[in-house]
Amino acid sequence: MLLLGGFAIAAALSKHFIAKQLAVAILSRVGRKPHHVLLANMLVATFASMWISNVAAPVLCFSLVQPILRTLPTTHAFCKSLVIGIALASNLGGMTSPIASPQNIFAVERMGMGGTPPSWLEWFAIALPVSFLGNLLCWGLLLLVYKPGKDIKEVGMVGVCRWTATCIGLPVGGCF
Repeated sequence: MLLLGGFAIAAALSKHFIAKQLAVAILSRVGRKPHHVLLANMLVATFASMWISNVAAPVLCFSLVQPILRTLPTTHAFCKSLVIGIALASNLGGMTSPIASPQNIFAVERMGMGGTPPSWLEWFAIALPVSFLGNLLCWGLLLLVYKPGKDIKEVGMVGVCRWTATCIGLPVGGCF
């Protein structure tokens, strides 16, 4: 039943563009430094993966970084760090909530066989700090290995029209 609830939330977020709207709002406020853009994308991917499938969340997040990826060569360090960062963060987000992955539902069921299963609060009390620290560790390793800010000092801002008539600034890659 929990898995169906997760799919229902994902369908609602997708149908009404709520997830994309929230993600764009967050990403438009993080600034222009590549390491900030990377961390923000990772945290958005983690948060999305908490509520929708950790397979669907990276697809959503990759659509958000397409403007960045299109402006840079595919071999660029910033592109690589964004793609790997979203993938890793989505996996971390997949363990953060009981409905994010089928194995979590199985774990909750098995933990409840000897008594009461863990509550959502108990699950989050353990999983949120682990997920946040995991994101920071992955982010640090990506910065160390790929050095995404080496060639790009700032990520340029370009107005992107959403599905409404209003336009907002969304970071895209390149030196403008």
